[in-house]
Amino acid sequence: QNKATQHLKYIHHIQKRMATHQTIEPTGKHSASIIFLHGLAGSGAGYENLIRPMAPMFPHVRVILPSAKVRTMTFSGEKCPAWYDIHGVGPEFKEDDDGVKESTAIIHEIINKEIESGIPSNKIVVAGASQGGAMALYSGLTYPKPLAGIVALSAYLPLAKTFPQILSNKDTQVLMCHGDADMIVPYKFGQASYELLKEHVPGLTFKTYPGMGHTSSPVELMDIVGFLMNVLKP
Repeated sequence: QNKATQHLKYIHHIQKRMATHQTIEPTGKHSASIIFLHGLAGSGAGYENLIRPMAPMFPHVRVILPSAKVRTMTFSGEKCPAWYDIHGVGPEFKEDDDGVKESTAIIHEIINKEIESGIPSNKIVVAGASQGGAMALYSGLTYPKPLAGIVALSAYLPLAKTFPQILSNKDTQVLMCHGDADMIVPYKFGQASYELLKEHVPGLTFKTYPGMGHTSSPVELMDIVGFLMNVLKP
């Protein structure tokens, strides 16, 4: 089978497991990839308009925007796209081990397919916002090969009690960004994840944005672009 046929089968396979699977193709020679994971109740397509204007800065990069499957949220009873179930906000609530691990397997599969297409693992970034940022941290840090980087925005590390025992990617560059006025994913959750990981992941950076809530800012976007330009040099 040629590469086009294999890629078509791959897209069909992923789409059966996810709601949608958007891709922003590079305008130049493809030599690096970014997998960006949306937040709770979001979609890959929802981030396309935000990310596409930045594509000219990275002509060698393919951006993959997967979407999570629809799940019933325990904390609200509502159904929405989610990488894992949420029982409540706080350490006293049960975490969805199976959901986190199921989504991690899907993300690892996307990374593996990029590698099969000819992109080295150390030219792949896993990034995400909110629940997607949580999945970027978990899936990136547990992937068995070195990555170019991990970006987690307004996020925390799920299943933190299993770290550092299951940590595989301690030498990967990691950028965590969090507003100190975040009321959705409290700033202290991001801080706690940073404190847990900083001794084991030397390339971990945690950036605080004073007065920023559960959103982004021009300063944060500049920090993200700077990080990506550093770890994904052509």
